[in-house]
Amino acid sequence: MTSPPLDLSKARKTKIHASGQALLYDVAKRVRSGYHWWITGEVDAGKILAVVAKLDHHYQTTADAVTRHRRKTAGDASSVLFVWPLRNDSAGYTQRFGFLLLATEHLDAEVMYDARKRPVRINLYANQNAIFHLIPTQLKVPRVVRTAGRKKATRGETGQPAETTQVRVTMEFAWQLSAKSFDLMRQRFAAAASNPAGLDGLRRAYSALPMVSGYRLQLKTVLYETKLLWKKATTPAVQAAKKATSEGTRPDPFNVSSLPYIRGFPKLYNDPPITLAAYLDANSQTKKHVQRRTLEQVRADHSAGEML
Repeated sequence: MTSPPLDLSKARKTKIHASGQALLYDVAKRVRSGYHWWITGEVDAGKILAVVAKLDHHYQTTADAVTRHRRKTAGDASSVLFVWPLRNDSAGYTQRFGFLLLATEHLDAEVMYDARKRPVRINLYANQNAIFHLIPTQLKVPRVVRTAGRKKATRGETGQPAETTQVRVTMEFAWQLSAKSFDLMRQRFAAAASNPAGLDGLRRAYSALPMVSGYRLQLKTVLYETKLLWKKATTPAVQAAKKATSEGTRPDPFNVSSLPYIRGFPKLYNDPPITLAAYLDANSQTKKHVQRRTLEQVRADHSAGEML
């Protein structure tokens, strides 16, 4: 017995994020609102529509906000799906997509993790350079609560309502680079400590990542560590760069005050949504262009070889 074909029409209309900043913000917003159970993965570009359609068939991930709210308040599992292209692919076009399934309850058919115990994982790139973790932290918030009875009145004063202090435990979530990606960043900056051009390139590349508060602190730490190595370097290139920096003709690569500080991403600044179908069409055109350009280069190299 064969299963009926999947309906890909809803999958084609699935909205994806055009930037990692908006993706991280929207995921964190969902987790903070009660979507604590998660599972993530990566899939080839040619299979992403089928995966989205399958998850929607089983868990109604394309349901509107009203339907999700009703399911959540009724005690039923409500799910939402995030899809994004893995960027910086060496092929020059998107070959794989990342997906994240969030739910308010554990879905029996899936092996899921609790965001309150295990950080949600988002990989923005096709390599290990930009793996972000949504780190959970327990916060104890004291609050004063009035209780029955009144305080004993003192001379010249009336009795006041009795009060007691209670501690409410809440959960906070914040993004930062995973330990693996953080170590890679630290190693790359240390290797470039005596190479001004390479250091400037790394600074630009890592400043382009979503500047969430946890990651910003990690980048500041690495810049501070690299500055100590930079001070000890005595190569001619470093000496010239130090002189240009002191004269103000070259920006200071270790200036952390210029790093933006972003706790969240207001809806006004979210990137315009793009559908999965539109992205796949554009990606297909890019793929054809890259392949055609590669073929032309191979033919040119071959012809040049025959002329020698």
